[in-house]
Amino acid sequence: MPTTRAARAARAAAALLASSSLAAAAASAPALAATALLALAGPAAAAVVELTWSIGWVDNINPDGLAPRRVIGVNGKWPIDPIVATLGDTLVIHATNKLDVDTALHAHGLYQNGTTYYDGAAGITECGIAPGSTFTYNIPIQQTGTYWLHGHRYGQYVDGLRTPLILRPQNQTRLKFDDEIVLSLSDWYHQEHKPLNDFFLSIFNPTGKEPIPDSGLINHSANTVVKVQPNKTYLVRVVTMSALAMFNFYIEGHDLTVVEVDGEDVEPFPAASVPIAAAQRYAFLFTAKNTTDFNYRIHADMDMSMFDSPPASLNPFVNATLQYSPTAPMFAAPADQAPDPTAFDQTQLVPVTPIAPYSNDQSVRYDTVFQLFDDGANHGTFNETIYRFGDVPSVLTAMTMGNLATDPRAYNPFNQVVVAGYMKGIEIILNNMGQKRQAYHLHGHKFQVVAVGSGVYDPIAGAAKIGALKNPVRRDTVVVPTRGYAVLRFYADNPGVWFFHCHVEWHLEAGLASLFVEAPLEMQKKIKVPNSINEQCLLLGKKVSGNAMGYNDTTTFPGLSMSHVYPTGFGAKGVVALMGCIISALIGLVTVVWYASFDDSIDPSSLE
Repeated sequence: MPTTRAARAARAAAALLASSSLAAAAASAPALAATALLALAGPAAAAVVELTWSIGWVDNINPDGLAPRRVIGVNGKWPIDPIVATLGDTLVIHATNKLDVDTALHAHGLYQNGTTYYDGAAGITECGIAPGSTFTYNIPIQQTGTYWLHGHRYGQYVDGLRTPLILRPQNQTRLKFDDEIVLSLSDWYHQEHKPLNDFFLSIFNPTGKEPIPDSGLINHSANTVVKVQPNKTYLVRVVTMSALAMFNFYIEGHDLTVVEVDGEDVEPFPAASVPIAAAQRYAFLFTAKNTTDFNYRIHADMDMSMFDSPPASLNPFVNATLQYSPTAPMFAAPADQAPDPTAFDQTQLVPVTPIAPYSNDQSVRYDTVFQLFDDGANHGTFNETIYRFGDVPSVLTAMTMGNLATDPRAYNPFNQVVVAGYMKGIEIILNNMGQKRQAYHLHGHKFQVVAVGSGVYDPIAGAAKIGALKNPVRRDTVVVPTRGYAVLRFYADNPGVWFFHCHVEWHLEAGLASLFVEAPLEMQKKIKVPNSINEQCLLLGKKVSGNAMGYNDTTTFPGLSMSHVYPTGFGAKGVVALMGCIISALIGLVTVVWYASFDDSIDPSSLE
């Protein structure tokens, strides 16, 4: 049974729903009052926050007022209730799958130290939850901040399987505020994920144009209202749950101060506008005006440069109302005075807890680009490699292969796999060779962002600059600029199997991912995978031991093979085929000319 704090957390979540309209956001005129959850801030013994979820389709949902569709909800409703827990708690989710395909739940940004098997990445830390069955996640709350929980299978979060996850300290002493607001930002598609993704990864889309959303939403609605009171100070938690869209966030007429990034507390940093990509989160402080003369727009305007040829019907201006009074007029902000989001520099953020740059005991370089492959689809690649899943989830390969678990080939020799040494500093160099910004997420860790720039990263020139850093910003999702780079470092102190991938959902579906297997021999000593993981694999017809395909070696992988980039020029076969076509055409042309040179007219007298 839930303890006292768990019951309080459930009541707080209910209060959050009632006041923030997260559950009522699909209504025609939802109202969002600032939440009053400070009762949770006091010290208390560790508790169990227990949820029972039935995951299935919910019909006739129309959050943007443009087109009803079905979505994936919980217990017959959507949006899904936000989750609130406290440091030291255990979050228990009994998840029953009412879908016709398997599902999985990922608590985005949580360390899962000692519980890598509850990370919820299907194919990596579990096989998935079989249709008609129930699986229980027991997640230790080892951190505080702003997170979210979402489906990590078949793009199910794009269809609605997503909700904020707020983790509170036992004592809130660092920040001073009166009330709290939680805002989710998302893009919305009128079609379901599967047909969109099927076309995206088809021969009919050779350039890899991502599906463009039909609208943008704040708190699952196109007309959210946030009620505030004069002179009050608010903590605003912003969670981006989009599949593709990047948002430029600001509040007209109000100064924002960044105090948290991806769950990491940072020193107060003023920002007029902040660009927020898929899966990123920020927390801000702002103080309300001292009058109720006007209401103001909350902006989460979509960055249109993320879309290829967006339709004229797409409205990029995604707004909510900051309401001082229901009768007050809207403040008329000059259109030409919108703050410039490019002025914000995440590398200027300073974590409250200082940590010098980690060492680069191991370094991996990923050159990322989209390329046309021999299956006719345009795939996202690390070093011209598409990530593909086998029959055995990586966690079971690590646990059952003995010393062979330290060989990256065991996890699929055709994937990008790094076996990270225990307590080593790991460096990831990301060179984005493409035309789009990308948002990369590492499971199980926050990484340091030690370098961001344009062009291809130069490790010699970069080493001195990194060495001069004292306390680089830490987060779990980073944007890599177009034709630019980012360099990340993390400390391998969390044995487990951790997915690293682009969090633009379409890019992940296209294979833009890799795997970090962290200290597999330590995993075998310290971690015990619950039987329920194996049970779900067997229900899905998957294997529960051995390499990626269930064999106890690093060479046998039936059904897996290297994908090949479609040639950009003519190979030998292409040249021969082209020459054959040309010769055939010339022969045909000569034949026509030759035939036409004969006089085939008939003398009528010859017929008599």
